[in-house]
Amino acid sequence: MVSRGIDAAAAERLGALRLLLQAHQLDGLIVDDADAHGSEIPASAFARRTFLSNFSGSNGLALVTRDSAFLWTDGRYFSQAEQQLPVGLWQLMKSDFGNTPTLTQFLKQETKIRRLGVDAFTTSLGLLSQIKDAGFNVQREAQTHQGSQDESVRHIIPLDRNLVDEIWGVQRPVLPSSSVYVHPKEFRGLSTREKVARTVQTMAKEGADLLLLSSLDEVAWLTNLRGSDSPNSTVFYSYALLAKGPNVASAEDPHCAKPCPWRLLVYTDPTRVSSSAKAELATEGAVLRPYESLASDLQLLLTWDLSQQQQQLQREHQQLPEDLQQQTHEGLLGAVDWLLAGGDKTHQEPRSKLQIAGALDEQRVAWLDPKINLAIHRILADSKRLIVKDTPVSVAKAAKDEKELKGMAEAHEDDGVALATFFCWFEKQLLANARATMTPPQQQEHGGQECILTEWTLKEAVDASREAMSDLFRGTSFASISCFGSNCALAHYRPGPETSLQLKARMSEPEGLLCVTVRGPGGEPAAQNESPIFLLDSGGQYLTGTTDVTRTLHLGEPTDEQKEAYTLVLKGMIGLSAQKFPEGSKGPQIDALARQHLWNKGLDYMHGTGHGVGHFLNVHEGPIGISPRLTGAASLHEMQPGSVLSIEPGFYKDKAFGIRIENLAAVKPSGLSHRGRRFLEFDSLTLVPIQARLIDASLLTRQEISWLDAYHQRVFTRISSRLATKGKDFPFRPPLPQAVSVTSEEVRAWLKKNTQPLHELLQTEWP
Repeated sequence: MVSRGIDAAAAERLGALRLLLQAHQLDGLIVDDADAHGSEIPASAFARRTFLSNFSGSNGLALVTRDSAFLWTDGRYFSQAEQQLPVGLWQLMKSDFGNTPTLTQFLKQETKIRRLGVDAFTTSLGLLSQIKDAGFNVQREAQTHQGSQDESVRHIIPLDRNLVDEIWGVQRPVLPSSSVYVHPKEFRGLSTREKVARTVQTMAKEGADLLLLSSLDEVAWLTNLRGSDSPNSTVFYSYALLAKGPNVASAEDPHCAKPCPWRLLVYTDPTRVSSSAKAELATEGAVLRPYESLASDLQLLLTWDLSQQQQQLQREHQQLPEDLQQQTHEGLLGAVDWLLAGGDKTHQEPRSKLQIAGALDEQRVAWLDPKINLAIHRILADSKRLIVKDTPVSVAKAAKDEKELKGMAEAHEDDGVALATFFCWFEKQLLANARATMTPPQQQEHGGQECILTEWTLKEAVDASREAMSDLFRGTSFASISCFGSNCALAHYRPGPETSLQLKARMSEPEGLLCVTVRGPGGEPAAQNESPIFLLDSGGQYLTGTTDVTRTLHLGEPTDEQKEAYTLVLKGMIGLSAQKFPEGSKGPQIDALARQHLWNKGLDYMHGTGHGVGHFLNVHEGPIGISPRLTGAASLHEMQPGSVLSIEPGFYKDKAFGIRIENLAAVKPSGLSHRGRRFLEFDSLTLVPIQARLIDASLLTRQEISWLDAYHQRVFTRISSRLATKGKDFPFRPPLPQAVSVTSEEVRAWLKKNTQPLHELLQTEWP
């Protein structure tokens, strides 16, 4: 193995940052890839930890001190971090592994860190709490640039300017500014007014009169608007504020003449909101405000007392046009409503003081998302009471209504056609490549040249298949994971165009059987004996819904170890998919159902079993999930009918191979109950065959085989029917040099072959 030397560029970046630490009198700095909204996959402009450390995993937190640099990440990324972190410059801290200290424990030990800098706009309350537990206090703003007078006190220093950005400079990617558009009515559920009405009811139960939404998918869902600011998601950078204000159209009845105390304000860049989206907001009674005005609006809302507001409003009312004063039957409150709605720009009213001054309470009870950033939280800290927990919008969004579930089912039918088309093409291309090594060039379909099949080109091919098979496709739901051999052991491996492993196909002699081997990026022999396993984890964004599916294929003769591991994973997926459970069950309680067969062999996997999935939104959606790692409030959310989750157990043997099988499923009533308590079950949404080549049938029970056979029959019925409507999309050929094409008849034949009962599948030759 070739040893890696010191990365000079990475060393230079760390050196420049340490000079800034010294200039700001800081002993350390927290660096992450977070944006101001707690997004799982922020825009590239916020990838500061990646820029500084080279580590690109979606989960990771860095601490840089005057002389050291540390990175915490979880078990999904240990191998990736070891490969990407610059040698000699960074120390990997393996979370929940061995004796590795947590960030809190580490900071307690490192007493020389007295002043710890954090970005006020990207630091969540959860991260802040971890640092406070180590004995730090948040330093008041007036003291931020002064040294502590008491050397025994340890301070968190909130920074309004990110120090990494000063090093990044002009090379930093530009902030996203995608167009904001309307999610068409035929593909969505409730209107914004209906969603607001239900949200208000939940707020009333908690005594909250102000709700601030900071999670981008919550704003998008509530407003029925979409964008593309975050990679592979349909969100746009924004906040939404639901607060009491006078003379607002009723959320329950838009034609109601009685005043309703609720106003929805949406904060984003107005210049990129389409005219149809602006009209949608206006129709739903929402006010569009500039993104950067949220802080000043909140300050005014929370710091003015009642008498000051009344006096100021009266003065501003007197400055309004006389005709407006006469038109409004409520005088002062009508003027406030006029100003909230936008007003007439020809008049010089001081809008900055009146945008949300319609709320005349002396103090507010504010409800915040736990992911709210420190900068916004500091403004709201003066509220009479803060409710910091998952918002009612987060909970409502997770439980899809009938129309949303219908859309999710349709999206998975389109996705099933795309995956069947891809796998059919893949097998045909392997055979074509193999025959090209035996046939004279003049007799070959493409003059003797092979279509180079790499992890990257197969990612491109599956993405192209989704785009070709549906007019409703709007992009991938995450960067497709396509990997061979030992790369499959990296749960979140991402292929690159220049570094991807290759597949080499040939026909054996004299048997004439397909033989596939894994080669290096340039076609050279691989660095180690790679098993021809192909793992594909991919998904799509459709106007009808969001998909996520993983399948693992073996392209040769699997070993007994591989077959056992695959079958144990399959048993776990089937077991949880088929399980009924009482209403009120929580994700961590049912997680073990997917792990039990691996556990019985002393095996396990380091990621959660399942995550929530949005409706034409984030592929990872809270607040529910199926994982033992869910703690605190996150572990208390119950499985609700309408929730859509992944079921994706796996197994990963380091530097050898990896296996994962993933379906999405919707929670629904099972029809059973006990003493008045309903039982729920999962309804599988994913419609993609499961390869039998890796199955050891002797390890499956009769019930498990019956489930698999019934699942495959369902896949064939639904996808073959959908396939019949896709004539215009065929023949399909991915945009790869020398690629073959497939017809819909070939795809249907592939589908029929791969959805036979298990006993027939096991006797079928591959491919």
